[in-house]
Amino acid sequence: MMMESALTRFSKTWLLFFFISSMVATLFQEQIQSHNLEQALKFGFDPFGRNCILLSLNAAIGSMVAIIPLGALCLGSTLLLSTLCLIKNETFRFLWNTLWEATYTLPGFIIAISLTAFFPTTTLTFPFAVLFLLIPYLIRFFEGQIQSLLKKEYVDQAIALGATPFHLFRFHILPELFQASKAILPFLITRLLIIETTLTFVGMKQPSETSSWGDLLYLGKDYLLEAPWISFFTALPLFLTLFSFHLLSKNEHS
Repeated sequence: MMMESALTRFSKTWLLFFFISSMVATLFQEQIQSHNLEQALKFGFDPFGRNCILLSLNAAIGSMVAIIPLGALCLGSTLLLSTLCLIKNETFRFLWNTLWEATYTLPGFIIAISLTAFFPTTTLTFPFAVLFLLIPYLIRFFEGQIQSLLKKEYVDQAIALGATPFHLFRFHILPELFQASKAILPFLITRLLIIETTLTFVGMKQPSETSSWGDLLYLGKDYLLEAPWISFFTALPLFLTLFSFHLLSKNEHS
C-alpha cells in the first residue's frame, strides 16, 4: 500500500510538473528556442538545431490539443448511446449488441491506415480509429454501469413508488454515469495518446506547425546512432505520462 501510494503521488506530481512545463515552453517558445543550425547533432539538439527537451514539451501540448476535443466528443456520445440499453425491445437489443460486437472485432488501425490510401488529406483518420478501438469498449463499460445500477435496492424502491423512466434516468442513472466518466477519464486519455502517437508516427497527420510525440519519434528513428537523445527526450516523457495516467486509471477502478 505504501508503494502504491508513493507511485500515485509520483504520477500526479509528474503530470502537474510536466504539463505546466509544457505550457510555459509553448507560450515562451520564441524566447527559449534559438534556431542555430551550427548546433545540429550536438547533445540535446535535433538535426535542425532545435532543443529536444523544448520540442518534447511543445509536442505534449500538441498531442493533448489533438486528443481533448475528440476525447470529449467520444465520452459524451458513448454516455448517451449507452442509455439505449434501457430499451427493452428484444429485436433492437439483438441488433444493437451485434453492431458493437462486430465493430469491436474490426482492426481499427488497419482501417484507419486504409482510409489514407483513398483519402490522403482526410481529417477523419483519427476519429475513425477511435470509433473502432475505443467507442465499443466505452459503450460496454457504461452499459455495465447502468445494468449494475438497475439492480440497486434504492432503484427498485423508486420503481415501486412509481418513479417514471425519466425520473430514474435524471436522478439515479445520470449522476452515477458522470461519476463513472470521471473514473474512466485517465484510461481514455491514455488510449487516445497511444492512438494519436501511433498514427502520427506512421505519417497520418494533417499539416500543422505544432509537432506531436509521434512526429518526434519518427524523426528520432533515423538518428538512433548519431543522436539517440532525440528519441530518449521524446520517449521518456511519453512513457512517464502514459504510465502516470495508467496508474491513476488503475487506482480509480480499484
